[in-house]
This record gives sequence, structure tokens and C-alpha cells, in this order.
Amino acid sequence: MDRVSESESQQLFSSQSDTTDTGFDTDSTRSTTYGTKHTLIPPLSTPQLDQTLALLYLSLTILKQPITLGDIHHWVTTGQLPYYHATRHLPAAIAARLPATYHFALDAAAPLTRARLRAATAQLAAHHQRALGVRLPPLNAPLLLHRAVADLALPLPAFAAARALPHLLGWAFGWPEGGGARRARVVDYPDARLAGVLVVAVKLLYPFEGGERCVAGAAEMAAAVVDWSVWGERVRGPSGYEWAMGVREEDVLGMSGEQVDEYLDWYAESYMNDERVVERGKQADFRRYLLETFPVEKSGKDGGEEDQQRMEKAKMKRLNKVISTMKVQPIVTDEQEEKGLSKILRPGENYKRYRNAEELPLHAKKFYEAVAKWVGFDLNMLINAVFLTEIALEKWMNKEKQKENGAERQRSKTSSKGKQKVTERSDGDSMTSSEASSNDL
Repeated sequence: MDRVSESESQQLFSSQSDTTDTGFDTDSTRSTTYGTKHTLIPPLSTPQLDQTLALLYLSLTILKQPITLGDIHHWVTTGQLPYYHATRHLPAAIAARLPATYHFALDAAAPLTRARLRAATAQLAAHHQRALGVRLPPLNAPLLLHRAVADLALPLPAFAAARALPHLLGWAFGWPEGGGARRARVVDYPDARLAGVLVVAVKLLYPFEGGERCVAGAAEMAAAVVDWSVWGERVRGPSGYEWAMGVREEDVLGMSGEQVDEYLDWYAESYMNDERVVERGKQADFRRYLLETFPVEKSGKDGGEEDQQRMEKAKMKRLNKVISTMKVQPIVTDEQEEKGLSKILRPGENYKRYRNAEELPLHAKKFYEAVAKWVGFDLNMLINAVFLTEIALEKWMNKEKQKENGAERQRSKTSSKGKQKVTERSDGDSMTSSEASSNDL
């Protein structure tokens, strides 16, 4: 690696960053002395926790696994992936000898946000491609879209429409290399394109505003639409570390039984661990007694396969509920529309765009939030990605209309030339017949 690459690597993995961005205090990491002449300073190339998660995600994409940043964030917030209080997962003997610098580095102070995780991933992907010459493969878009349809309880036509849109727009799902004159937009990233085409496909087929969209036949993809009120009931509410940290006393009264269990499980995993009760005294003895009398083991914690099967059954139950309540749209053929006196709406007509969260209707906001959580975006980032996708689709439609108008003008020009030739030929034939008549006279 050359000097430029080394300097960029040191800058990327440097521990000298803002605490608000990484939860990593630079003062304590740069000057910690342990009673000796040496000061322990972590190397500049040591990845931070956010960058470690980004490395994990990029490694999974290289393996073509259908994993999103939303999955990484979900694993972190639910405790399935060590991040908060990560030192608790170390053996006691190692944790006791670990320098305070690394104790602080492994104990994230601020909740992990999707925006921060995605920023670390984009920066790391650009660094690998520009400085290290690593060409990241495109996302496994077919499997990811198939997962999205199942996870978000969407009908199968949404998958077919989302698969068709990238071909129309000429989009691929590779990573931008960066380093050019133009700064990369959010829609230049593969996960943003994936979310954009998915949301646009759903909006075209199943509009949030309601109202009938007449179809020309029962075989059309939009022949049946989603009842968004039923779909919204099946969407799960917020959960995880970020949600649990924000719970207040008055929020407990409005919690469901499942949310109370989830909050207590989070508290037990974060702050109650009998292996860490190593101090002596009356309080330590009392804590051990409580933990032995009232065990806090989470049911199904080690049954990963059983939990996965239970999640799949719940997913299919939710999908079947949404599909069974879909509403069939009226069928009006083109001939019937021409004979009719009133104007009807076809699928895709009266399409609404949204620039910010305040413009979103209730059902649209729930769907946008669910997609943002699934893909690993915040809400405003997803709104921006969807809007840029709609602009790209509008440009494609305008080009297609220009092509059709050009072809129509060419056909009309050819038709006019043909008519002119026929007129000239008929005039010539009439002149010949008149000359023949005069000769006969």
C-alpha cells in the first residue's frame, strides 16, 4: 500500500473523532497511563464500533447474503449482536486485565442511530474502493426484494414491479466509487435504489390515498389493492435499546404485555448478570440471593432455530391476513371507457409525491417508517431516496414520450409524402387520359 493509502486508512480508522458521532472519547484513549513509564495509545488503524459493524455488513454483501443495514441495527438494538456493554461478553479474567482505554471503547455511550451506521458504511465502502482498490460487488437485489415483500407483508405483484423498475431506469445496484467531481447523491447508493424502487412500485400499485383505480382486466398487477388500515395493524411498534432507553414512568401504563416483557428482558440483559457479582459485602450477597431466587433467564434465548421458525410462522400469518383482506378493483375495458361519460382513474394516475415527513398521510407514514427500518435509513433519508427515484422515473417517461412523438411525426411525414405521390400519380394519369381523348377526336 502506498503512502496515500496508509494515510487514508489511518484517517478512516482514527480514534480521534467526535463523541457524538461515535461514542468514543478521544482524550481518554490518547493518554492513559498505568503506573509505568509507558502510555498505552491504541493504534490509529483500530476500527471503532461503528466501523466494525460496517465491516461486518460489507463482508456479508461480498458473500451475496440478503442482509440489510436494518438487520445489523436490529441485531444491535435487540442485543443479538454485542454492541452496548460489549465488555460484559468477555470472560471475567480478560475483562479484569483489559486496559481502561478499551473498556471505554467497548462501552458505547450513545444509542446507535441508523444515520450514523449508514454514514460509517458509505465512508468505509468508498475507502475500500478508492484507496485499497477493492471492487465491492453489487447487492443481491432479487433476494433482498423477495425478503422485503415477505418481511413487509406485501403482495407478490409488488416484487415483480420493483424488479422491472431498475431495468427501465437503467439502474444497477453497485457501490459508487467516489472521488469524482460530482458528489454522490443518496440515490447513487445501492440500498437507497433498492428502497426507492420498492416504495415507488407499491405506490403505483396500491396508492395510500385510497379511491378506486379501474383496471382493464383481472390479470393486471393492480387488480386488487392492499387495505392499508389492516396492514397498519400488523406493523410492529418500536423496540430495542433505543426504545428502551427512552421509556419513562408514564409510558409503562400504555405498554402492552409483550412490550413490558421486552423491556424487562432488555433490563435484565443490560444490568443484571450474576456472573458480574464478584464484589463482597452485604449488598453483593443480597444481589446474589435475589438472582438465585428470581432467575431472569429469557425464555427461548438459546433456541435459535425454534425462534426462527416462530418468526417465520408469524410472518406468514401476517402476510396471509393482508392478502385475504385485499380489495378487488372494478374492471373497465378501454372500449367501455370510450363509451362512458365520466372520467375514470387507472393504476398509476393521480400519483402523489412527498418531499418531507409532514406531507405523508397516516398510512404512507407507517409504510415509509417500516421500509426505513427494514433497509436501515432514517425517515427523511428514505423520503429523499424515493423522491429522487420518482424524478428519474419521470425523466424516463418524458424520454419515452419524446420518442413516441418523434415516431408519430415521422409516420405522419411519411404518410403525407405517400399521399403526395399518389396525388401526383393520379394527376399524371388524368393528363394522359385527356391527351388520349383529344387524339381520338
